[in-house]
Amino acid sequence: MVSFSKTLRSSKPMGHVDRTSLKKACLELDEARIRELIEEGVNLNGSGHLASLMMVSLTIIRRRHEPGMDRIARRLLRLLLDSGADPNRTCNSPEGDGNTTIFQTIVCYNLPYPEAAVNLPRIILQHVAFIGATTNRQIFNEVNNAYIQANSELLSFYTKCQTELTVMRNFKILEWSLESITFLELLTKPVSEVSRFTFIEQFRNSFYATYRVLFPVYASQLKEKYDEADAKRQRVIRFELIMRGTLNFEDNSFYDVLFDSFSEEEIDNFIGEN
Repeated sequence: MVSFSKTLRSSKPMGHVDRTSLKKACLELDEARIRELIEEGVNLNGSGHLASLMMVSLTIIRRRHEPGMDRIARRLLRLLLDSGADPNRTCNSPEGDGNTTIFQTIVCYNLPYPEAAVNLPRIILQHVAFIGATTNRQIFNEVNNAYIQANSELLSFYTKCQTELTVMRNFKILEWSLESITFLELLTKPVSEVSRFTFIEQFRNSFYATYRVLFPVYASQLKEKYDEADAKRQRVIRFELIMRGTLNFEDNSFYDVLFDSFSEEEIDNFIGEN
């Protein structure tokens, strides 16, 4: 019998976490394991090249030609920055000119590969701008801000990120009945909330006509979130069709509530997906 309750993960005590585990997870680009260690309270900001941002960045650069590495890089660097990884910490420069910040060091390591699909400094700038636009957190310190101001390429891209986010905040993809959603809300709202809009033709048409044209920097991130929300909506629809044979609710929102009470594995089994 399928349980209507998701199995709760046992809570893990916060405190000391073996840094060897973090190093291994970073060098293997193991997102699931890194998430577990973050939940356990691991310190992401080790000294020098043992800092999580450095370990992950150097591994990504080394494996930059692997298929899908750009998406892996975006997901991992966003996760680390969201979880408190500090790009302002000092780290020995690859050029041997003394201590620089981790962000500056990543820029230096990325310089020999301008044609690579993975551009780590841009990924970091893109997400730092996003954090600044959606929270009260200011990630970069004075040293990194001055470094960006002095580098025309970095400054141009960082300014473009901030400009796109400002437009996103006010640009509504859809105004429907009493509800509306902006492009920035598409990125910040839970998938379950965004998925309620993806079945509306006006929303789909507006999204596809606009997101690449107005927001080239964040286009892949917007499409990724849209696809995730649309996939959930399709799963809810299939779930609802099956459930109507047993339970017929007048209020369709009850099917969403019921859907969310199952685990992903239970849903897959229920609707027949592998």
